[in-house]
Amino acid sequence: MATAQSSEAKTKPEVIIVGAGLAGLLLGQLLEQIGVPYHIFERAAVVKPLGSAMTLGPSILPVFEQLGLFDELQKISVPCYSTDYYNDQLEKLGSIDLAGHKELLGYNNVIFARPKLYDLMLSRVPAHRISHEKKILHTEERQGRVLIHCVDGTSYAGDILVGADGAYSTVRQDLYKRLLDGDGDVDVVTAADAHDDDDEGDDDDVVVGEDIDRHLRSSSSISGHHHSLVPESDLKDFEIGFAVMVGVAEPENLEEYPQLKDPFCHFSSVVEGSGCRA
Repeated sequence: MATAQSSEAKTKPEVIIVGAGLAGLLLGQLLEQIGVPYHIFERAAVVKPLGSAMTLGPSILPVFEQLGLFDELQKISVPCYSTDYYNDQLEKLGSIDLAGHKELLGYNNVIFARPKLYDLMLSRVPAHRISHEKKILHTEERQGRVLIHCVDGTSYAGDILVGADGAYSTVRQDLYKRLLDGDGDVDVVTAADAHDDDDEGDDDDVVVGEDIDRHLRSSSSISGHHHSLVPESDLKDFEIGFAVMVGVAEPENLEEYPQLKDPFCHFSSVVEGSGCRA
């Protein structure tokens, strides 16, 4: 693959997205819409969309409308008009009314099965924009470019790296280690400078494999002595531990639970002691 060849294309950064989850796919669609070259690298051979119910509200739904996904989202979701609270004896304590959100903010809160949203998002990203079985070993910066190195021995370069690889993000852990080691004073050149020696090729791809060394002839230099760039507060352990359990029920009998026939969501939370469970 090659880098941008036109002066106009050189002004657009090449974006590497690590992780083909919901966040990575959403960012990919946004970049696709504005014509910024990107590629998504996913560690799994096939992503298995896990999770149960998921809600979206007025703060994010305008993005789905801008992407032309709002009508499709409406088809797989139902509105949520209130949240009801009960004590541990299942006596109702009260409700939070959400019915006025559409009038005030333009959108209702909606709830849906997370796997359905994932399938919808995946269908809108061109297949050639995603590479599977690309587990990231580590990242680095050289001459104003960011590189990812994969377990299979391949390497890729771009101008911007986005870590959308979940709770145990390799990108975030790698960045944290570099901050911890004090590797922050890196020589940086502009993306245009990194491209100056390339006059051929497709303006739509990140640099890959043997092309990297042609663009990055020398390693970046790190000046001065190193000191941790991580705040001291971030080096401490959490004082309180948390455990979260999520379960997915089998489809229930509609005659036994007639509320499931309603065209809206019944969302309830049980307050038990000092905690709360949905």
